[in-house]
Amino acid sequence: MNTVTWTSAFSRGVRYLLPRLLFALATLTFLIFVTFLGLSMARGVPLAAAARYAGQSTLSYLWHVAQGDLGTAFVSVGTNRRAPVTDILARVLPRSVGLLALALGVGGVLGFLLGSWAAYRRHPQARLLAVLLSTVGLSLPSFLLALVLQIAAITYTRVMGRPLVPVGGFGWDAHLVLPTLVLAVRPLAQVARVTTVVLADILEQDFVRTALAKGLSVWQVRWRHVLRNGWVPILTAWVTSLRFALSSLPVVEVYFG
Repeated sequence: MNTVTWTSAFSRGVRYLLPRLLFALATLTFLIFVTFLGLSMARGVPLAAAARYAGQSTLSYLWHVAQGDLGTAFVSVGTNRRAPVTDILARVLPRSVGLLALALGVGGVLGFLLGSWAAYRRHPQARLLAVLLSTVGLSLPSFLLALVLQIAAITYTRVMGRPLVPVGGFGWDAHLVLPTLVLAVRPLAQVARVTTVVLADILEQDFVRTALAKGLSVWQVRWRHVLRNGWVPILTAWVTSLRFALSSLPVVEVYFG
């Protein structure tokens, strides 16, 4: 790729990213302003004074953020002890990222397997079952699923006399089982639904029937033709399912301690 092509690609990338970054910055600034405004009005400050305070606080906060100072926050829920936000992030961010990555991996793999099974079965009931399960997974609140799993784990402990998995706390061991299952449900449902629809549509194409008629085995057709043409939308669904996991992550972390 010559210099002109690289320059053209870079300029297109800048034109694509810059407006979106500016819009994101404006949105974050507005949210910070509304947060300060709401906190002031909750303390009984009149609207005009609260707006002035919110504007000054927003500018001060953004100035400190630009210098790397994120302020302080409560160390944990239910305590009055505060600590620098940077210290809190250094402690909890690796845990959150690890849990999120594990949940996305489990959800993506299980969703792909479920969707592939439903598509390759070529049976309306199998596809309907996959779609229904994915719809339930996308609609089920995270806190409700977490509660059900905790009750099931506690019931197992009472009946069997020994714990199956921990129901709270953190550790790079069995403590991750229940939070991972809760976070993986929505990515699993999203990937399963897209995989079912995409692979089922590809299996009906003429080139698949032609490949089978030429004598290729079913597995060769699936790997060389079907999956090769279906990877892009499936991977896109898997990546976009990150937003479902991110929306549930704070709830799961607080719920499981």
